[in-house]
Amino acid sequence: MEIQFSEKKVYSRIGRRIFDVYVQGKLFLRDFNIKEETNGTLKPVVKELKANVTDHLLEIRLY
Repeated sequence: MEIQFSEKKVYSRIGRRIFDVYVQGKLFLRDFNIKEETNGTLKPVVKELKANVTDHLLEIRLY
């Protein structure tokens, strides 16, 4: 599966764009920083992952 992220707004506070991504309760990305990954705003970044889906439910959480 692919997850696509993009930053549509420029934030003055760095903490608003850094987060952990959990998929099915497992840490997938730690301290993910969209701007750092893309070198700017309005550019997508695609991450590929494998996850087991149970009961037709895929859970993605951003902290």
